[in-house]
Amino acid sequence: MGSHAECAKFMAKSILIVDDEEIIRNVLRRKLEQTTSYKVFTADDGVVALDMFKEQPVDLVISDLLMKEMNGIELLRNLKSIEPSIPVIIITGYGTLDDAIEAIHLGAEDFIKKPFDINEVLETIDKTFRKLAEEADQREVIKYIAHEDIKLEIPNQFDLLNTVINYIFSHLRARWLVSDEDLHDVKVCLYEALTNAFEHGNLGISGEVKTKYLEKGQQHWRDYLLEQMEDLVNAKKAIHVNLTINEELMRVAIQDEGPGFDYRSRTQDVDPEELFRSSGRGLLLIQSLMDAVEFNDSGNEVTMTKYRESS
Repeated sequence: MGSHAECAKFMAKSILIVDDEEIIRNVLRRKLEQTTSYKVFTADDGVVALDMFKEQPVDLVISDLLMKEMNGIELLRNLKSIEPSIPVIIITGYGTLDDAIEAIHLGAEDFIKKPFDINEVLETIDKTFRKLAEEADQREVIKYIAHEDIKLEIPNQFDLLNTVINYIFSHLRARWLVSDEDLHDVKVCLYEALTNAFEHGNLGISGEVKTKYLEKGQQHWRDYLLEQMEDLVNAKKAIHVNLTINEELMRVAIQDEGPGFDYRSRTQDVDPEELFRSSGRGLLLIQSLMDAVEFNDSGNEVTMTKYRESS
C-alpha cells in the first residue's frame, strides 16, 4: 500500500464508485470522466468492490449506504481494515442517524444525500483530495513533546482552514497515540467548528443564505464567500484557537469575533436530517463525536474535549 501511495503523487487519481443502482453509477462515472482526469471504476455491491480494491487499490471510494450483498458500513469497515488511510465518501438516501454517525466514526470523510447535485459530488471529491494533500507529517519531532499548549490566531481566510486543521491533526497523530477512529472524529469536528466560526461567526452568513447560494452551484457560493471575505470589516477579523494536548485529553477552544448565537436552541431537539444537509450539521456532528462540548455565554466560542482511554 505504501508504494501505491507514493505512485499516486505522480499519477491521475483513481476513484471506485459503489452503488447497486446502475443509473447512479453511470451518471457519476460519465460526469467524472468528462470533467476530470480521474480514473473511474464501478461496482454494483460491496462484495465486488472489496474484491476489486484488494486487486487494485484506488485513491478514493464513493459508496452507497444501503446495498444488498454488503452495505456501505460493512464495506467501509473492511476497506479501513485493509488500508486505514483510504478516504471513503458515503452516498445515502435512507440511512438513519445512527448509521451516519457510525460511518463517520469508522472513518468516512463525508456524506452526500440522494438526490444529489452532481456539482456537489465534484466539490466533495475535490475537498477530500485537498484535505489529504495538505496533511504534513511532523511525527519525528512532535512525538518527543510531553505537553502542548498551542495558541493560533487565524486571519479570516477560508483557504487557511484546512492548513490549520492539518497542523493540529499532525500534532495529535504524532503525539496523542489513540485509535484511528478517535483521530478521525477529532478531525471532522475541527473542520466543522472552524468552518462555523468562519462562515457563520466572522462572516455572519446564515444557514438559509448558505443553502440558497449552494443551490445555485458551488461557484456561486465561492464567489459569495470571496465577496464577504473582502469586506473591510470582515477582513480585520480572526479566529482564535487554543489547543491543549496531554496524556489524558485533547481540548481545543475555537472562538470567532462574531456576535455569537443562541447555542441552547441549536443543541436541543435537533432534527437528525440536518446531518445530511450542506448547512447546519456541524453542531450535531460535534455533539455526537466529542466527549464534552461547552460554549461561552455569548455562543462565539466552543470548547471540545476528547479523552484518551486508559491503556
